[in-house]
Amino acid sequence: MKLLNQNNPNSFRRSLQRQDRIEGSLLKKMAVGAVVMTAFVGVMAIRVMVATHGDDAKIDSLIATITLVSAATSGAVIGATLALKDHIQRKVDVGENVPAALRLLFGSGVRSLAFWVGLIFFVCLVLLPVVLTIRPF
Repeated sequence: MKLLNQNNPNSFRRSLQRQDRIEGSLLKKMAVGAVVMTAFVGVMAIRVMVATHGDDAKIDSLIATITLVSAATSGAVIGATLALKDHIQRKVDVGENVPAALRLLFGSGVRSLAFWVGLIFFVCLVLLPVVLTIRPF
């Protein structure tokens, strides 16, 4: 009966409640990220089309669908990444073991920010030009 005791921090019921809070937070962040990113990309796409083609711009439904679905997916991934960052930060604050790679990516504050900025510069300035210059046979 000790495992069913509500006051026991290791009880099965308490672990399920904790898991529900984490999953609920994850789903909320993913949904908000998807909605915000889709709205932002949709508004920007309409503004670009109107600026380029004037008020009589025709919207290709396939391209619009692909654009909005990819924006929603990107927003959901960003929301999941933020939830993972919060989870890793909580584990670091409590003193639990966290893998070094996850600690570097999400749990080290300024070092994590510097790593992400360096990674973005590397991808944009080194990797992307190399990939774009490769020609298929």
